[in-house]
Amino acid sequence: MDKSWKAKYRVEFGKKIQVDDWLDRLIEEKGEDLYRMKGILSVNSSDERRYVFQGVHSTLDGSPGKKWGPDEKRVNKLVFIGRNLDEAALRKGLKGCLVGLSENDPEKKTSTILYAVDVRSRLQLPLTYAGNAIISAYATASISELKEKPLGYLVQLISQGTKRITNEYARSHIDWLELHTGFPHGDFYVSPWWKIGLADVDYPWGRPKYCTPVLHFRKLLVLLLPNSDGLNVLVSLPHDEMGKFQDLFRRLDSFHISQSRL
Repeated sequence: MDKSWKAKYRVEFGKKIQVDDWLDRLIEEKGEDLYRMKGILSVNSSDERRYVFQGVHSTLDGSPGKKWGPDEKRVNKLVFIGRNLDEAALRKGLKGCLVGLSENDPEKKTSTILYAVDVRSRLQLPLTYAGNAIISAYATASISELKEKPLGYLVQLISQGTKRITNEYARSHIDWLELHTGFPHGDFYVSPWWKIGLADVDYPWGRPKYCTPVLHFRKLLVLLLPNSDGLNVLVSLPHDEMGKFQDLFRRLDSFHISQSRL
């Protein structure tokens, strides 16, 4: 039996927010699990005029109203109805909008890493199943967390992303892929392909000489591929950012060389 989940949030805020971007991401990520979303979002614009948004699914209509009163409180109220909805994630997402994520406050922006996980041992697969069983797990942290938190904290976030993958999560992920026929959103993708086992498949004509995806990413992609002599690292970046990466890599390489000579 399908169990729907409903939550209502009423939050007071006084800063400029970016709710529309968050709602777009929420709809994209949840897909069909988000049956309905309704709400009144009173947004403080730069000219102090009131903009009221009515959100139903992905429809957002705005119309300017009168100015805010001197003692008037900005109020946000949203209702989500669906299945497999994480209440904590929704609260966190809404709170992220209300703290004023903007170009002027980059430290509060979040960065998401995606990484491939072989889920054969985690799923209840039919005995006759012969396809791949790879799902993209994720971990998200703010820019300030990436700068200030110790490495162990970030490793724990990635570990939590792996533990999040259950049989139900995997089936929901498959439904999302069938609906969107795309790739989950993330700032960069890093995966150790030597753990997936693609190079160990024994075909009738022998094992593969080389494995790599035929994909084009607009953002950062890092694949760690097995090699008989060591490790191949495949990096894909937008053209403008590749030069910066190469310069940084050269500086890191020269630093390690100088350290080794000490």
